[in-house]
Amino acid sequence: MQVAELMSHNVTTCRAEDSLRDAAALMWQQDCGCVPVVDDQQQLVGMLTDRDACMGALSRGLSLHDIRVGQVMSVDKHAVRAGDDLQAALDVMREQRVRRVPVLDAEERIVGLLSLADIAREGLAQSTDAKKRRWGMDLLDTLGNISLPEELSPETLAPRVVARKAAPKSRSPRAKASPKRVVAKKTTAKKTGAAKGKKKSSAR
Repeated sequence: MQVAELMSHNVTTCRAEDSLRDAAALMWQQDCGCVPVVDDQQQLVGMLTDRDACMGALSRGLSLHDIRVGQVMSVDKHAVRAGDDLQAALDVMREQRVRRVPVLDAEERIVGLLSLADIAREGLAQSTDAKKRRWGMDLLDTLGNISLPEELSPETLAPRVVARKAAPKSRSPRAKASPKRVVAKKTTAKKTGAAKGKKKSSAR
């Protein structure tokens, strides 16, 4: 299946010079969590998410009206093409840890938007349980990678797992020494008992 079959075609966009207030209003009206940022030729220059807007206002201590989209948008343009295979789009989401990717044409103009929600809805519509499970596993793998904290991303997690498996198992020196101490205590107890017995007999 190709990206063009699942992507949203009517994409709301904004400009880098727009205020965050206007961009937030667009997200509210369109019930979406991100807005692609384009230039005069409708070419993609960045992406703005609702989180970008919130953190941008918080970090600057300004109102949304006083901050431009271009000041807080993400300029990492992780995009796919309409003719790309759906698995390729999932790979981009997994590697870049994003839930939505813009879809571009040959001139780098935005023609659509693909989200994990679009893919999930298509998975539910599959005709057999086997197909639904296959879609579910792909979605689970992608969402799991996206949701990992930065320090626990697959790239950093794998070496830890390998190191843990390779580490030799060793007993604690204290654990080895403990049986000797027990034996020593028992031996001392026996000697003490024998000594007491001798004292009693001598007293008699």
